[in-house]
Amino acid sequence: MDERKTGYSRRTFLKSSGALLAGGMIGFASGDASARSKPSADAPLALPWPWSKIDPMEAGTRAYRIYLKAGG
Repeated sequence: MDERKTGYSRRTFLKSSGALLAGGMIGFASGDASARSKPSADAPLALPWPWSKIDPMEAGTRAYRIYLKAGG
């Protein structure tokens, strides 16, 4: 009989799948731990300048002029 060895066996399959499973579990655990350790912001930081109202039409006109001047 002509026997051909492919290099794959049940043992090598179980070894490689076990290593893959262990690596996935370690990666998941480390990702989960790093996600929980991030601090959350409670309140937004204050702006360094006071808030002011702007006219939307004036802002649009200025933006359009700047766009045309830059060669849009």
